[in-house]
Amino acid sequence: MDDQDQRGKIVAMITGIVSISLGILYLILITILDLRGPLLPPPPEALGVEGALFCAPLSMVRLLYLVLSV
Repeated sequence: MDDQDQRGKIVAMITGIVSISLGILYLILITILDLRGPLLPPPPEALGVEGALFCAPLSMVRLLYLVLSV
């Protein structure tokens, strides 16, 4: 019985050390990643969007202005 108690204590200590080590590594990793700065959204090119097209509405407004001013 005493041998099993001793073995259980050793397993508990190893499990605790592994758990605390993982927690500390996680905190270090999060700190390093947080130091990189704020997250920025990806550029439109990454999403397959080639850009906004504003020339068509402006040309229609210009055309309407020319038609109405005559």
